[in-house]
Amino acid sequence: MPMPTWVKVAVDAWTGPAGVADGYVFRSVSRADRVGSERLGEKVVWQMLGQYAAAVGVPGIAPHDLRRTCAKLCRAAGGELEQIQLLLGRASVQTTERYLGNEYVRVCRQDAPATVALLDVRERERRNLASAEAATEKDSKDRAVAQSSHCCDVGRV
Repeated sequence: MPMPTWVKVAVDAWTGPAGVADGYVFRSVSRADRVGSERLGEKVVWQMLGQYAAAVGVPGIAPHDLRRTCAKLCRAAGGELEQIQLLLGRASVQTTERYLGNEYVRVCRQDAPATVALLDVRERERRNLASAEAATEKDSKDRAVAQSSHCCDVGRV
């Protein structure tokens, strides 16, 4: 799988001393500094990501944003859609294409990790805002309909 050199160096810096030769890369470590064989749990990943994201000034990143970032970086580095599909565990290439969207084209390679992560967070915020605006608009319409039907019902017997 294509990956930036800095990622390879970071992964090797962990897997070598930890004695991780196969299986899960990210594993629990006991208080006695023993590396476990099981993967990190979902809650642990959320907690760690939240701390590190806040520390680098990008709060609000979810693990799924990193998954999407990984896919977009692979595509930006020239990865084939079929490879990315397998990486993501997607059923179809079409789903992978929709998942990647067109944002990766605008990503600047030297700032790719931070740029893609920020794009993903901003995209999620944009979707949340659009959803909230749609809900507010619907509530306003529902109130207007309720008020107008109430006014009409006043004269009825």
